[in-house]
Amino acid sequence: MSENEVLKTDVLIIGAGAAGILAAIRAQAEGADVLLITSGALGRDSSITWMAGGGLVAAFYPPDSPEAHAEDTIKRGRFLSDQELVLALLKQTPQNIMDLDRWGMRFRRRNDGRFEQGLLHGHSQHRGLLHKYDGEFLGRDYRNVLSKQVRRRGLKVVEDCFITDLLTKDERIVGAVGIDIREGEFKVFRSKVTILATGGFPSCYKFYCSSPQSTGAGLGMAYRAGAEFVDMEFVNFYANTGIWPPIFRGEIWPTVIRHFLSGIYLNKYGISFWENYKRKGITGPQAIMQEIREGRGTAHGGIYLSCIHLPENLLEDFYAAAGKVKWLKKLKKVGFDLSRKAVEICPTSLSTLGGCKVDTRCKTNVPGLYAAGEIASGTDGAHTINGNQMAFSLTMGSLAGREAAKEAKEMRMEPSTDDRQVMYLKELAYAPITNKAGVRPFELKSRIREIMWEYANIVGRTEEGLLTAIDMIGQIRKEVPKLSSHARNRRFNLEWVECLEIDNMLTVCEMTIRSALTRKESRGLHFREDFPQMFPEWLRNVIVRKQGDGMSIRTDPVTFSLIRPE
Repeated sequence: MSENEVLKTDVLIIGAGAAGILAAIRAQAEGADVLLITSGALGRDSSITWMAGGGLVAAFYPPDSPEAHAEDTIKRGRFLSDQELVLALLKQTPQNIMDLDRWGMRFRRRNDGRFEQGLLHGHSQHRGLLHKYDGEFLGRDYRNVLSKQVRRRGLKVVEDCFITDLLTKDERIVGAVGIDIREGEFKVFRSKVTILATGGFPSCYKFYCSSPQSTGAGLGMAYRAGAEFVDMEFVNFYANTGIWPPIFRGEIWPTVIRHFLSGIYLNKYGISFWENYKRKGITGPQAIMQEIREGRGTAHGGIYLSCIHLPENLLEDFYAAAGKVKWLKKLKKVGFDLSRKAVEICPTSLSTLGGCKVDTRCKTNVPGLYAAGEIASGTDGAHTINGNQMAFSLTMGSLAGREAAKEAKEMRMEPSTDDRQVMYLKELAYAPITNKAGVRPFELKSRIREIMWEYANIVGRTEEGLLTAIDMIGQIRKEVPKLSSHARNRRFNLEWVECLEIDNMLTVCEMTIRSALTRKESRGLHFREDFPQMFPEWLRNVIVRKQGDGMSIRTDPVTFSLIRPE
């Protein structure tokens, strides 16, 4: 491997959503040489950041405080959060949001200049920031503002590059390898410190409202490198995903009906069912899925979300305030009248709460490796509250960037790579386009997603089903060496990339299933039909890591540095 084929940097950041870009900005500010890698075009890649709705929270003004915000987070997470990590991050969140505001985010302000903040579900204080325009989501602003900051600061970016594996030397991460999608070439990146900001794995489920590329690539890489994972059994489903009319299938705008227009959930008999479930401590997505599974869903496989109880003039006031929001234009185009018809929605996987176990500096247990954003875990515990995940992504990225840059500056010697490891990983990466015939990736992806939807959903988990799922995942794993891209071109061969995603999908799914099998109780977003209660003896985190050719699992007791459960 000649030297000119290797790209060197102090801090290598894999993933260019909110966490990755904030990490790059902070690391550069600390004087580090930074290289940011994204799997698509900058700001147009698969990051969930660009799809974010209105949720972004911070404790700005008294009587609110980071401590009160942390208490809400810990209680909502059923006391499984790393309490020190939660408070450390939430103390830094307001400053990061102030930076976003200074860079051009269109947050709504009051007449006195303060941010206007709404009361979101699960919060004890008004701390939800609002877009300047009613009905408009924040995702587009993140895309414009953060991408512009990358260009203004001259940050080095490698676009359209799918990273396949991390490089190790003497048990330390020393870089990564991947495929340049544009040229079809194998790339080697050498770094002093590496930050993973690749997001979670919600698209490992049959129905999802994230990017199709959110398949857990970074988690798979970190697992093979020896990282520990925590809370993998907790997957966040979004209740208000549109399925009818079909023009809105997979979109999350119906949340505006629910939260801005006092929308009501109705089953196919017109019965409002949510309050009955809420009294039992059951979440919205779980309640909706239960109604569907028990035969009270709509003809299109969901439930109704209705605002027809509102007087027409209130709807007209909302339309006037919302202005030229795209989804409203679509509604008018197809002749769908919210004052007369209910939309149909269904829960879909939105984000994942489990990920790399990190400390209060966002360091993993593997030397030289940090994690930030959805790929990192320890913040939300068993359940998240509205707006927290975006806030944590920003602050984790900011913190990881600073800490990684400091570590890189303290290293005098540049780490070297193992040429034999590089060549081995290159052979693995090219296998799908050298295999003459075999299994196509979309077939295996479809089977994996069906397994997760049937056996590891937000409801319906049982020991029998989870054991069945583990066996089925194991059978699919045997077919991975047979994966083949029928397209033989190397440039922009997206089927080749899909082949490389399969092993990561299998890894994160197995971690999720085994963690769910280990936790013999129901807590937060994890519901076991055979263990429907929550037990105090399960105030423990399930920890997963690679051990030899197998997967080891242990449980660690939770520590209560801030508050204890009653």
